[in-house]
Amino acid sequence: YYRKVLGDGLDKPDEKQLIKIEPEEYMEKLYDQIKAIGDGLTKPDEGIQLLKVFGDVNPEDKTDHMKEAQKLYEVKDKDGNYLKDEDGKQIYKEEPVTTKVKKMALVKDAHELSSGTIKEELYAEFANKCKYLGNTARKDAMAIQTPKKNAAAEEMYAAEVESINRKLNQALQHAPREREAQRLATLAMKEIFENNPQLDKKDIKKAAQYQITLARSKVGASKKAVEIDLTPKEWEAIEANAISGSRLREVLKHTKSDTVLKYASPKQGVALSSAQINRIKAMGSSGYSNADIAEAMGISASTVTKYLKKGG
Repeated sequence: YYRKVLGDGLDKPDEKQLIKIEPEEYMEKLYDQIKAIGDGLTKPDEGIQLLKVFGDVNPEDKTDHMKEAQKLYEVKDKDGNYLKDEDGKQIYKEEPVTTKVKKMALVKDAHELSSGTIKEELYAEFANKCKYLGNTARKDAMAIQTPKKNAAAEEMYAAEVESINRKLNQALQHAPREREAQRLATLAMKEIFENNPQLDKKDIKKAAQYQITLARSKVGASKKAVEIDLTPKEWEAIEANAISGSRLREVLKHTKSDTVLKYASPKQGVALSSAQINRIKAMGSSGYSNADIAEAMGISASTVTKYLKKGG
């Protein structure tokens, strides 16, 4: 027997390791994990995922001896109560772990999904180009090296770093409650779909909003509690590499995407009127320095330089 361990006290969270254990120990560990879920000691939305290997297998062997990943689900009666066996132990059912994907993700060439009409062939060509752009972007992203933390910047932005860490810790502390709220809302929506298959998009959106609000109220969760609201000064600290790459990934995970987009996007240049441009040129011709012009106009020296270089 071998057990596949993911980030179980290993140096790297995504490291994978096969640990050989005896059958009795394996069953004992399996029971303990099942019991832990029943006792609420592990994340309720994760269940148990185990990859099992049978027989005397050499871990160095590259052959795929892994059995399909399985997930254990609690069994409930029609009233929603958890079922237990004669010994009072929680009953679980085992199902394969699956992921829903679109057909486009299963083919290399979108033309394979086309019926041959001009319209579908054109769309297939467009889809292939989009897929190529996506793959290129992901490949380029993998090549980006995470900058190392700058000790001088960390000292300079000590107050901002402390604030970022405090906000992140708060988000991480509230994350389990938010996950539980999401799980409860998902279960409630599943039941609503089963009982009301005729619901339109507007009703579904309204019901989903109500269920997540209700679930958060039950478990004491709050969406704002798991979101980090970065200030411009804190973003300045991030750009100066005042925090580590791993910490930055956690921060970005809990920060609104529109906030990141606002801070990370290139700043728009200053748009000047024709009267302002003429004044810049007139002051330049009169011998004023770029710094003097910038101060008089209330703009940056680089903007002054840009318009003076354009000439007449």
